[in-house]
Amino acid sequence: GKTICLSVTVEAKRPGRRGEKDRGMSKHQVGFMERVRATGGLSVCCDGYEDLQELDNMIGNLLGG
Repeated sequence: GKTICLSVTVEAKRPGRRGEKDRGMSKHQVGFMERVRATGGLSVCCDGYEDLQELDNMIGNLLGG
C-alpha cells in the first residue's frame, strides 16, 4: 500500500562494447552508476538483450517476484 520513488538508469551502448574497459563507459558514467546503486536505485549498462533481462530481474526481485 505504499507509493515509492525508484531511480532506474540505463547507460545504452552499441552492441559489442562488453569486452572494453568499464564496458565503454566513461569514468563519470561509472561513478554515476555506482552512486545510483549506493542510494538504492537500479542502474545497468546495456549493450544487448541480456542486460535488459538483468534489469527486468532486478525489478522483479523488488516486487517480490
